[in-house]
Amino acid sequence: MRFVGEDEVKASRESLWKFLNTPEQVSKCIPDVQTLEVIDKNNFNAVIKVGIGFVKTKFNFKFTLANIDAPKHEELKATGSGSGSIIDFSAVMDLVEIDKARTKLKWSADAQLLGPLAAMASRFMQSAATDITKKLFACVKRAVEETSN
Repeated sequence: MRFVGEDEVKASRESLWKFLNTPEQVSKCIPDVQTLEVIDKNNFNAVIKVGIGFVKTKFNFKFTLANIDAPKHEELKATGSGSGSIIDFSAVMDLVEIDKARTKLKWSADAQLLGPLAAMASRFMQSAATDITKKLFACVKRAVEETSN
């Protein structure tokens, strides 16, 4: 599954960058995060309850930030496992300064679900993943704008 989007955020590029690189803040925008463990500035783990259709299960995720060009570009890689299934996720984020108080956040993400959960919930996956992705980036935008004003 592939997702692409962009948002104008009413905050400086540096403020948005700082938020996106603080796992404790971003995790508040990810639905159903159960636990978060920061390993170092580029690696963290999380337990996230994933629900697709009528099926909900906990996944243990390992996240890594890579190809960092602060405060312009970075990539997020994640792998999660739970209930015999695997989720592979990658995202690319580019922050383009519009002016000192506004930033364009361009993002793309790819996700793949493998295993029994994929077989059971295949017809729900695209809509569920789209909904989660939209909520995540709307929350990031709202949170950064609130702290920048």
